[in-house]
Amino acid sequence: MYPFAEPDPSDFAFTPAAYRIKHATEHWERVAAAALRRSVFCDEQGLFAGDDRDAIDAHAQTLVAVSCIAGMSEQVVGTVRIHRAIDGGAHPAPASAVRTLIHKVQGVCSAMRSREGAAIDTAVDTAVDAAVDAAVDAPVETEHDDAGLWFGSRLAVHRDYRGLAWLGSELIHLAVSTAHAQGCTRFLAHVQARNAALFRHLHWRSLQMLTLHGQPHHLMQADLAHYAPCHDGERGFLTTLRQAA
Repeated sequence: MYPFAEPDPSDFAFTPAAYRIKHATEHWERVAAAALRRSVFCDEQGLFAGDDRDAIDAHAQTLVAVSCIAGMSEQVVGTVRIHRAIDGGAHPAPASAVRTLIHKVQGVCSAMRSREGAAIDTAVDTAVDAAVDAAVDAPVETEHDDAGLWFGSRLAVHRDYRGLAWLGSELIHLAVSTAHAQGCTRFLAHVQARNAALFRHLHWRSLQMLTLHGQPHHLMQADLAHYAPCHDGERGFLTTLRQAA
C-alpha cells in the first residue's frame, strides 16, 4: 500500500534512445513488421479487414526500424516495403488500359440510357469524352521505363513511437536509397493526403491525387538527387531519440 496515490505504471516507462533502420534480415523482424502493419492499417486505420498483405509481399523487400537497448535489438517499431514495378506491383496504368476502362464505362452508360432515357444526364457523356481524350494523349510507359521504376508502400510506425527519432523519415530515406543502389531511376509511392507535407519536406513531389481504400492519396515521386545509393541496407544505420520537427 502506497502512502499517497498509487503510481501510474506509465510514469516508469522506458523509451529506448537508439533505433536501427535496416533491412529485415531475421525471421522475427519480418513477423513483427507484418504484425505492426496489421495493427496500423487494419486495427487503427480500418483500411483493410483482418490483414493488409497482398501479392506484392511475395517479392517486396521489407525494411524495419528496430529499437535498441544497450546495443541489442528489442522491438520492431516501424516498417516499410519496397519493390520493382516489373515484379508485378501496381503502378500507374498506361493509356491503353485507361482507354479500355473508359470505353467499358461508356458501354454501361449507353445501356442504362436505353433503359432509363433522360435519367442519365448528358454531363456524363461530356465527362467521359474528356477522359477518353486525356487517355489518348497520355504517354504509355515502356518496359524500359518500368525497368527502373520502384514503389514504396505500407509505411507504418508504432503509435507509441511516432514523433520520436524521425522514424518515418528515416525509413523513407533508407527505402529510396536502397532502391537507388539497385538501379532505380524513378521511385513512386501512394501517400495518404495527411502525410503529403512530410514527403514534400523530404524532396518528393505530387504527381496526381486519387482515392485508395476510401481515403484521399497523392501519387508522389522522390527526387533521387537527395537520396544517395545505400549498398549496406542489411546493416543499415542508427538514429537516436529526438523529437520530430
